[in-house]
Amino acid sequence: MTNTATYPKAGEYEPPHLSFTRHAEVGSTSNPGVYYDVDLSEGTCTCKYGGAYRWSDRGGWVKNNWCSHKMRVAASIIEDLTGAEKYNAQSAYNRLLGERYIIWESVSAFHKELRRGDYAAAQYWALSVAAHRGMHGVVRYMLNILFEESRDLDLYAHLLLLSEKGRTVEYKDVMNTVRYFAETPKKWMLDGRLQIFLNEMGGYRRLADKYSYAIAKGKDIIDSQAFDVLRAEFVEGYQTAHPVRAQTGVKGLFKSQHVRGHDALKVVIFNLLTDCLNGDGPFKSCTNKFTYDKAYARRVHSLVYRRFATFHEIGYHELNALADALAGESYPSGDNTLPLTRKRLIRVSPASYTPPPGRIIQIPLYALDNHNYRGKALMSRWASTELQPGAKQNHIDFRWCGAYQGVAWRCLAWNQYKTCEIPWGMVKWYPSWLWQHTTNMFY
Repeated sequence: MTNTATYPKAGEYEPPHLSFTRHAEVGSTSNPGVYYDVDLSEGTCTCKYGGAYRWSDRGGWVKNNWCSHKMRVAASIIEDLTGAEKYNAQSAYNRLLGERYIIWESVSAFHKELRRGDYAAAQYWALSVAAHRGMHGVVRYMLNILFEESRDLDLYAHLLLLSEKGRTVEYKDVMNTVRYFAETPKKWMLDGRLQIFLNEMGGYRRLADKYSYAIAKGKDIIDSQAFDVLRAEFVEGYQTAHPVRAQTGVKGLFKSQHVRGHDALKVVIFNLLTDCLNGDGPFKSCTNKFTYDKAYARRVHSLVYRRFATFHEIGYHELNALADALAGESYPSGDNTLPLTRKRLIRVSPASYTPPPGRIIQIPLYALDNHNYRGKALMSRWASTELQPGAKQNHIDFRWCGAYQGVAWRCLAWNQYKTCEIPWGMVKWYPSWLWQHTTNMFY
């Protein structure tokens, strides 16, 4: 769109906080001896990124994201403040910091740090997510991915509680919960998870053989006419304690088309899993033959139902958690997965997280993957060589990627070395079909 609107006049700029009015000279960190003139009252800096306004893609002038020099001056102001004024100025600073990033990249960085267990880094990126979606958005995101990453039922219940508070959720509670999430053991660390993952991939292989690798896409892939066949696969998988058939049924149903839409389909799957748990419907005559922890499965079920009853939502990962519980996965309600010191994070009020003053952290390489544009560009150039088994990754880092190839790598790395902080190429891939299958499952 052509830039025809008049640039805002001097004096029209309103600083994001009443305290941010200082005029200062700031030295360049990358070019010693170079200095920039910063005027926070006008929102300007003499560096090339320092304009008070920028032209929006939607047309019109909007306030520009603050350059690092403005951020450093604001950080120095905050150091001199006290009490409520300091807290409010810090909140404004946090928002300015978060707005500097592309939301999809900061969400990816947030997720990766939760996955890696770096709670301070996760708290930093949570600020960026909050700048775009609010603190309640940070909570809802963690709720959405909890069962993707963990089996800590206590943490899921806590996230439900915070989600129910909506926009009234408090900053300190969110930051404490980010730390709790980062420190909770992840699925690949738990006993038996490698085999559970291989059963899941075995189910997807059977689906791909019949319906092609289009099943790697999110939803509405398999024609609705196959519904009865997939439902029978689901039922017989549990009735015969055949984990791959059960996974074929669950995953196949999830990828099916439904006349009332995908949300209705998820309710159908949840009801089938409920019948499996209670011995109703198709399980009246022949019940679930897996050996499983009924108390654990019922708690997973109750938590998933509570989310549905409160928000009318059922997630893909919630359905997986319940399906896995009914097939024998069991961790004692999260109670034994966290040391007491971590549990206290949701019961006490430590000092709220404060980002490093004046510091701008770059998006880490491992946050650039198939979920954002820069990551996809890197994949198109380097995936054919640097995602190979045994390869050295210099231009991409997919150890923490959420796609199935990253999940497989972490399961294998933990199984072989009890850590994922090792180079990609150190991990041996097995069984022989797994690498190519997970490559085909990229979406």
